Amino acid sequence: MLVEKRYAVFSKNKSENGVYKDVKGLDFHKESVTIKLNCEEDAQSFIDHGNALLDMGMSFTSIIEILKQRKSGKDKKNPIYYVVIGNRYKGVFNNDDRINIANTEKISYLKKFYLKDSAVAHFNDIKEYYQKRYYVILSSDISGIYTDLELVQQLTHGSVDTVIRSFGSLVEAEEFLVEAHEDYDKYLVSSFVDGSYNSSDNLCGFGFVLVYNGKLINREKGVSLSHNELKHVNGEIEATMNSIIKAINLGFKKIIIYHDFEGISRWAVKRSKAKKSETRFVADNYRNFIHKMKRYIDIYFIKVKSHDGIYYNEMADMLAKQACGNRLIKPLKHTKKKSLRV
Repeated sequence: MLVEKRYAVFSKNKSENGVYKDVKGLDFHKESVTIKLNCEEDAQSFIDHGNALLDMGMSFTSIIEILKQRKSGKDKKNPIYYVVIGNRYKGVFNNDDRINIANTEKISYLKKFYLKDSAVAHFNDIKEYYQKRYYVILSSDISGIYTDLELVQQLTHGSVDTVIRSFGSLVEAEEFLVEAHEDYDKYLVSSFVDGSYNSSDNLCGFGFVLVYNGKLINREKGVSLSHNELKHVNGEIEATMNSIIKAINLGFKKIIIYHDFEGISRWAVKRSKAKKSETRFVADNYRNFIHKMKRYIDIYFIKVKSHDGIYYNEMADMLAKQACGNRLIKPLKHTKKKSLRV
């Protein structure tokens, strides 16, 4: 059952009582009530309700008040039923059930009905549409919205700069795609960062790789003495900071940082709650750096698994290891490229 707006008109002039598709331009009796509803069945139920009360000898004024209370949800004998599609909650809920849905629940769809049968019929009509998953593909090779996961996997096989996001509704997927497409090709660069620690020499190395339109445009590595107990984390942070500076110098306006250490994205927005003061000191300075750099470039973070076969992430790892002496300077074995799914 599709949602079709209907108007229930209950009037002292009985000839006006009924269900209307539109009430524009119609002049009803001054003692009447017009109730806007989501379907024919609900609207007819209000007319039947009013007529039943009229047959019982109730005054017209009292009937109007009861119908208004029902419309507002205050009539406990005739509750409102809600069709809800959320991240965790999907189905038909009455007033009390809906109150128990957490405020943090992201609701994709919400409609109210005054007959349980109407609500159930409508939910059954739309649930398949909202149970689909919509996959947004972003890469230099292809981008768009797809519902077939196997097709998505085929299209992205072998791609090294692909991001796949899954959504529960088409609206959410479209909003994400539109936002992501703004200047995507012209101003967006991807950075893969990693760090390493050489305990023998107390050195921390960093490496990063910049990828634009699916092509490697820059890779760098560096090394420094480790003056604290953060070890490889120093390299992770240095790789991130240096890649951002490089991207700005190359004229990019947006950068996506692919990282395997969680603190790279978490510390960029939140204060560290670490017990050790030196960890908090490094994290705070890193966050301040990110805040200043956002004046010049939009910065996004995507967490990836370490050593999961993502080609450019493995390259950044190799560069960091080479920099601090944990690996001989040899070409990276060209393994099967793996696309990114987050």
